[in-house]
Amino acid sequence: MKKPIIIIAVVVLSVAAVVAFIAVRHAINAPFVASRQPCINNLRQIDGAKQQWALEYQKSSSDVPTWNDVLPLLGRGLLQTNLPICPNGGTYILGRVDEEPRCSLGHTNIDGTLHAL
Repeated sequence: MKKPIIIIAVVVLSVAAVVAFIAVRHAINAPFVASRQPCINNLRQIDGAKQQWALEYQKSSSDVPTWNDVLPLLGRGLLQTNLPICPNGGTYILGRVDEEPRCSLGHTNIDGTLHAL
C-alpha cells in the first residue's frame, strides 16, 4: 500500500524539479534576451536605410555605403548626425548592400544568436 504513494511522490517531485529548472533557466536568460532586442531593432533600421540608399542611388549589391550615406535615411528615433549605438557597447558594421549589418558583439546567424538580424 505504501509503494504507490512513494511512486506518486517521486513522480510529483520529478515534475516539480523539471518545472523549477526551466523557470530558473528562463529567469537567468531574460536580461540577455531583453538587452539584445534594442540592438536587433537598430540593425533592422540600418539594413532598411542601406537598402533605401542602394535603390535611390542605383547601387549594386557589392557596393558598400558609408555612415554619411546611411544616416540621413535612418528612422525618426535616431538623430541624423549620431551613429546608432548598441545598448551593450557594441559597434555596428555596415557591410555591403547584399550583407546584413552586424554588431561587433554578435554573430551573423539569423537563428536567435546575440545581436544579429
